[in-house]
Amino acid sequence: NRQKKRGDFIDKLNETQMKNLEGKSELNENQIYAQGIGIIQAAFETTSNTMGTLFYMLAKHPEIQDKVFEEIQEVFGDSVDEESLTMEKMSQLSYMNAVIYENLRINPPVCRLDRTCIRDCKIGDIHFKKGTIIQIPVYAIHHNEDFYPEPELFNPDRFLGQSAPPRGDLTYLSFGAGPRYCAGIKFAMAEIKITLIKMLTKFILKDSSKTKLEMQGGD
Repeated sequence: NRQKKRGDFIDKLNETQMKNLEGKSELNENQIYAQGIGIIQAAFETTSNTMGTLFYMLAKHPEIQDKVFEEIQEVFGDSVDEESLTMEKMSQLSYMNAVIYENLRINPPVCRLDRTCIRDCKIGDIHFKKGTIIQIPVYAIHHNEDFYPEPELFNPDRFLGQSAPPRGDLTYLSFGAGPRYCAGIKFAMAEIKITLIKMLTKFILKDSSKTKLEMQGGD
């Protein structure tokens, strides 16, 4: 119960809920709840999970962490402040881009994508009826050695020179594909880069002997 409206997503959900109670909304209660859950999973949890796995990979590969830090110094110098964190400068972090893309390949925040057929269709010899749910195994595709030699190896060099995730051949699906490709990719990448810059300019990431479990594929 907010005392002052902000015009944000929560306010819009509240307005829709009020219209629903008055019988004026096109969305029912379950659909309104689904929108709230969807925005949390898509806009918060995915980025949070990505940061966790990225820190883990950098702690496990200090030589790669050092290269990311050196690139930050080359672009930003010895000090980083809020005014210097511009999109123009962050776009120069080509190795950091590659590190993020490779982490998203090995540790996709969403291990599968679900899509629903909106009409009857046929692909090759397979018929799909309207309403059929198709599951796309993102993790399995990302770890297929036909697409990525030595798929378990953390090798950012695979993506060097790419300013955006590969999309053409559908072998890289961390941000989805097609008309429902992630709408927040630029915001997510900016979040990850800013966090990484601030962390690595102040801390060295190391794994801890107190950690009881190693991260397993698909975690």
